[in-house]
Amino acid sequence: QDIVVGKGTRYHPSGMDFDGQYIWFAVAEYRPDSYSTIYRLNTATDRVDSLFSVDDHIGMVIRNKAQNTLVGATWDGRNFYNWSLSKSNIPLESIPKKAINHSYYVAFQDGQYVGNQMMLGSGIRHYTLSNHQKFTLGGLEVLDLRTMRPIWQLSIPMLSPVTGNSMVSNPCFVESIPGGIRAYFAPDDQFKTMIYSYLV
Repeated sequence: QDIVVGKGTRYHPSGMDFDGQYIWFAVAEYRPDSYSTIYRLNTATDRVDSLFSVDDHIGMVIRNKAQNTLVGATWDGRNFYNWSLSKSNIPLESIPKKAINHSYYVAFQDGQYVGNQMMLGSGIRHYTLSNHQKFTLGGLEVLDLRTMRPIWQLSIPMLSPVTGNSMVSNPCFVESIPGGIRAYFAPDDQFKTMIYSYLV
């Protein structure tokens, strides 16, 4: 079913994470250095709770179950916020911890917790060459949530056959399955959304 979230100028949904019970995400104004609201969706009841507001654009949310924290990436993944949560998932500090993204290999569009206090982020970054030609690099990156530093990076050269967008320009989900790893991508949102699946 369709579930409406956001209010007023806050209409842009972030990358989401699922912890087995809740889907965690933000809805923000569609501009950098703006405002966001953090939500959680109970997948058993479809109930959506608005948890707290942030004076910044949050473009991706990760739920670190091991530490009972939320990690949010700002516009283009330039910075990270880390909120310690109470048992009722309310932030314990009025001012969250903030860390600089030391890599900036790609601007995160989505991400997920993958265990052992690691997150997998996916996204793109636009580059301009010396001859003024432009290209978009898509990639995956594993970060250690304890240090917020990358430990593994992989470029993703695959493009949408419909628009030519990078496969990781929008939602991405990766799971371990018997015999390998399966990745799902939904690169296009201008037209009818197509989900692509790849087995590695």
